[in-house]
Amino acid sequence: MILKKLYGGRSVRGLFLFVAVFVGTGLILSYVKAGSSASSTLQDRTVVVKSMSELRNALKSAQKNNMNDVICIQAGTYKVTQPLTYYTEDGDDGHNLTIKALGGQVVLDGDSKTQIMIIDTDTDNNGKGDRGDVTIEGITFQKGLASKHGGGLYIKTGSARITLINNTFNANQAHSGAGVYLYSYTGTIYIANNVFYGNSATHYGGGVYAHLFSGIIRLINNTFVSNNAFEY
Repeated sequence: MILKKLYGGRSVRGLFLFVAVFVGTGLILSYVKAGSSASSTLQDRTVVVKSMSELRNALKSAQKNNMNDVICIQAGTYKVTQPLTYYTEDGDDGHNLTIKALGGQVVLDGDSKTQIMIIDTDTDNNGKGDRGDVTIEGITFQKGLASKHGGGLYIKTGSARITLINNTFNANQAHSGAGVYLYSYTGTIYIANNVFYGNSATHYGGGVYAHLFSGIIRLINNTFVSNNAFEY
C-alpha cells in the first residue's frame, strides 16, 4: 500500500491529506416503491428495487430530484450488461446518494464483459460537488471489466464524503482501481469492513485506488486477498 500527499507539487509520504492510496443513512421521510413518486417538498426518498430496470430508473431519478436518495436493492444476483450510471454536475444540488443491500446478499455481476457502476457527481470537473455524499453498503461487485478505471465501482466527486461499508469486490479488472476507483478533490473517503479478492489492474490499485487532493482517507478492518497490479 502506498500513501502520498502533495505540497506545492512535491510528493511526500504520509497518512492524511492523501493524493492516492493503492491497495490491492439518514432520516427517511418518504418510502417509495420503484415506479411511484414522492412529493417534491420532501427532502429524503427511499426506493426499493428488485430488477435491473428498476435500479437503472431509480439512479436516473436520483440524479435530478433534489432529494437525499436511498436506493435499497433486494437480495439476489443481478446481471449487469452495461454500466449502471449516476451523473450530476453538483451532487444533485448537494443531496446525498446511498445504495445498499436489503434482505440478504446482493450481487452485481458484470460477467467479465462490462464495468458495473459509475457514480460521478462532478461531471463539469470544476472541483465543487456542493457535498452530495455517496454511500455504498453491503453489495458484492463481481467480474466487472473497465478499459480505464474502476472495473467494479467508479466514484468521482468534487467535495464530499465517500463511504464504502461491508461490500465485496471480487474478480474485477481495470487499468487502475480494478475493484474500486475513488476520486475526490476534497472531503473524506471512508473504507471499512470490505473484502477485496482476486481483483487485477494493469497499472495501479488491484483492490483499491483512492485519490484525494485534500482531506482524509481512512481504511478500517478491510480484507485484501490475491489482488494484483502491474505497479502497485
